[in-house]
Amino acid sequence: MASKSARSNKFRGDLQGVRGIAVLFVLLFHAGIPGFQGGFIGVDIFFVLSGFLITKNLLEEEIRTGTISIREFYAKRMRRLLPASGLVLLLTLIFGYLYLPRVLIPELTRDISAATLYISNFSFAARATDYFAVNATPSPVIHYWSLSLEEQFYIFWPVAVLLLSKLRFMARTSVRHFALLTFFASLAFAIWLLPRSEPWAFFSLPTRAWQLALGAIIATLVSNFRRLKYFVAWVLGFSGLGMVIASGLFIRSSAQFPGPIALLPTVGVGLIIIAGIQKRKTAVSALLSWRPLQYLGKISYSIYLWHWPLFVIPLIAMGHPLKLAVRVALIAITLVISAASEKFVEAKFRLGRLKANRPLRTYLAAAFSILILISSSVGVRAEVLNKVHKPHKAVIVISNLLTAVVRPTTVDAPVPEDLYPSLFDAKNDHPISYTDRCNVQVNGLASSSPCIYGDTTSTVTVALFGDSHALAWFPAINRVATNNHWKLFSQTMSACGPPDLGQWNAQAAKVLKNCPIWREAAIQKIIAAKPLFVLLTGTRGFVAVHADGTIAPVTENASLWSAGMKRTLDKFKAAGIRPIMISDIPFANNDPTICLSLHPKSSIACATPVVRAINSDWVLLERKVAMAEKVTLIEPQMWLCPSSPCPVILNNILIYLDASHMTATFSQTLSGKLGRAIAASLLKTFP
Repeated sequence: MASKSARSNKFRGDLQGVRGIAVLFVLLFHAGIPGFQGGFIGVDIFFVLSGFLITKNLLEEEIRTGTISIREFYAKRMRRLLPASGLVLLLTLIFGYLYLPRVLIPELTRDISAATLYISNFSFAARATDYFAVNATPSPVIHYWSLSLEEQFYIFWPVAVLLLSKLRFMARTSVRHFALLTFFASLAFAIWLLPRSEPWAFFSLPTRAWQLALGAIIATLVSNFRRLKYFVAWVLGFSGLGMVIASGLFIRSSAQFPGPIALLPTVGVGLIIIAGIQKRKTAVSALLSWRPLQYLGKISYSIYLWHWPLFVIPLIAMGHPLKLAVRVALIAITLVISAASEKFVEAKFRLGRLKANRPLRTYLAAAFSILILISSSVGVRAEVLNKVHKPHKAVIVISNLLTAVVRPTTVDAPVPEDLYPSLFDAKNDHPISYTDRCNVQVNGLASSSPCIYGDTTSTVTVALFGDSHALAWFPAINRVATNNHWKLFSQTMSACGPPDLGQWNAQAAKVLKNCPIWREAAIQKIIAAKPLFVLLTGTRGFVAVHADGTIAPVTENASLWSAGMKRTLDKFKAAGIRPIMISDIPFANNDPTICLSLHPKSSIACATPVVRAINSDWVLLERKVAMAEKVTLIEPQMWLCPSSPCPVILNNILIYLDASHMTATFSQTLSGKLGRAIAASLLKTFP
């Protein structure tokens, strides 16, 4: 009974309630419930709580036993985390295999393997720097990034505490100083890295360690905070709770995270922890001890694990956004499954007979479980890929497309067995300039490479300029340049179009600050290269930004784009360089790789009505600017959409790698048409 009482006294009901708030924020945010736009900060709350509780337990163990058992520490973590985590990953693999499009299975198996090894944050950070992955279908296990990050923290933190505790009487002080150093160094690094590589700043341990370190700092000062006056603790508690609630309701996903704005929820949780150290229960502690919050906190780990696959797999399988009623129903299902998971999986391993297992047995069981998951993922990946007929490596040249104004009806047909690129390879069917990193990523650094292609020995230079839609034309213009013995100078940046105006990137949810800087530098580089002509194009799907950084109304897009394009064209013309515009290509209704995977017997199911694929108003705007500026406008609409509805496959070649970018393979087949159009433009004179 004494042992039970001691254990009860250590239990912090207020922290259990904070866990409940954190997981509720995450759940409602991911379910798209209105009003919880900042719910992603629930993860930040977990980081601070973890840093506090782990450090507190380690220090108490050192005082109680004179040392810290690293073996037992990791064994406890494995018993606590692996059973439920492994079960969710295994079932996600099974249901993903049964219900997701085949084209997504290889990526799913890769993500599950990374999550199993607790390295998924590295995987997602690396892929998020890829513009073509920005619009990708969400991974059913992307939420494992935070679990991976925490476990990476626990690789070195217990060892650091153990070594510092050997200083005996200075143990807590030494740990505190180390935690303070970690806090400031990590926060400074996060602020520095954010504008340079936001995905790595968001997902990586070095830029998140400061949040865990804050909890650790508080853990080293527990005895000091016990002496706080009750009123001070009361104020701190309510201030912290207010900061956490405000963060979950008002911080937007477009905020620079985890930069200075992340201090709001992080410090808020810290204040709640400090306030609850008081022996006398404060009003905030009583509020957080509310039974529903306590229960949510109790099952919070299971909720976090289960909720995302339950949302994402139906979303992808159904092929359209889920209605609010469906999302609410999925929340209820998540809570029921999580309650069962906590009772029959988590508790059985954490508190039951298996708790008495020796660390070695725990390690062996964990290794076996990891091996099973990795083997299953590899096996599923191989089985899915082997079902797809390998395409011929030689590119089959497209037959002449119909050029009549009246489009014939698109003929339905199954997805060709020799589709090239295959549905599995399409996402990686990029131009050479992309893989050479000559395309600047969203808010990335400009390439230091010369970015010279075509006939590199030629004395005649031509240039390609624009955003990722210009990049998609690279294979075609590169072949044209090679055939004509021209040197090709490529200057492209994802999401940064040719017009001289600010742009808002919807995927990154921010103004592209380096876009105007890159654009002007690229224009000057092209002018210095003195090309025969510059081929330029950009997406019609942009959001314009005023000079003061505010988003322009949609009604102003046309006028702002026209004025900005005029300024860009005038710079080239003033330098004696001939600009040649290419009209933006038709868009697909959805990602054809996923759609065709869902409809392998009927490719027309993925075709797009002509009026939707081709924005006639935009084409008229491009024509108007081209005529006013006396430049050629090449219109490739019939090249990509020769029949109605607009197909996604021509002969055995896949046109798109996503809804608005051509595959490099298809782009290359358009080199003949593009070459003839350029030749006609060069012969043309304007009055």
